[in-house]
Amino acid sequence: MLAKARERSRGVTFRLGRAEQLDFPSASFDLVFSVDVIHHLADRRQHLREAYRVLRAGGKACTVTDSEWIIRHREPLAVYFPETVEIELARYPRIAGLRGVMEEAGFAEITNNRVEFPYELTDIQPYRDKAFSSLHLIAEEAFERGMQRLERDLRSGPIPCVLRYVLLWGTK
Repeated sequence: MLAKARERSRGVTFRLGRAEQLDFPSASFDLVFSVDVIHHLADRRQHLREAYRVLRAGGKACTVTDSEWIIRHREPLAVYFPETVEIELARYPRIAGLRGVMEEAGFAEITNNRVEFPYELTDIQPYRDKAFSSLHLIAEEAFERGMQRLERDLRSGPIPCVLRYVLLWGTK
């Protein structure tokens, strides 16, 4: 992932590390931003404490994640691979719980909002490549069944989809 990111953004410095132990001095940043990370972390509390530590006074943290409702209504993931839903519900923290952990870490002015981006799916290669981590966690037969349905529906034209996220904000 780092090699791909470096290819795409040559003017950015990328560093490999752990979200639970950020290798930066305290009060270094105005924004700590993560997308689709929180459900992969071993210690979410420690990550949020670290995010708080590296923020300057008045800095903001934004965790972009999925709510239970979003996981159940993912288009196309939950539609074509319904076996991912229960797996994802077990992996993703609840928004109310995350808000509480942010508060424990010291964050104030904690808010969340949902954003939606309608789009048309025309290329299913990322699904073939299992670019979505939950596709690695379902049975191969379920994956193949979902791929066959995706391929069939795509032959009729682009598949209408909606990308949804919850943005959870906190201020130091």
